[in-house]
Amino acid sequence: MSGAAAAFNGSSGDLGCIVSAFGLVILISRNAAAAGIRQTIFGKCSKPLAIIVLVLGIAFLGTGLAAALMK
Repeated sequence: MSGAAAAFNGSSGDLGCIVSAFGLVILISRNAAAAGIRQTIFGKCSKPLAIIVLVLGIAFLGTGLAAALMK
């Protein structure tokens, strides 16, 4: 492995978009896990948590679509 080094060559705006995308993914997975744990404990689905997960998922897809259209 000669000369191979990982480096980020984007702007600070690019870095902000990447960090925001990772943050959105973490929010989706935390809410989905909370909904799953709640459903396991109480035996029924929590409608507000399910709606939050769906809205965050749609926001993630919308963000990706907007980023793709801006290039």
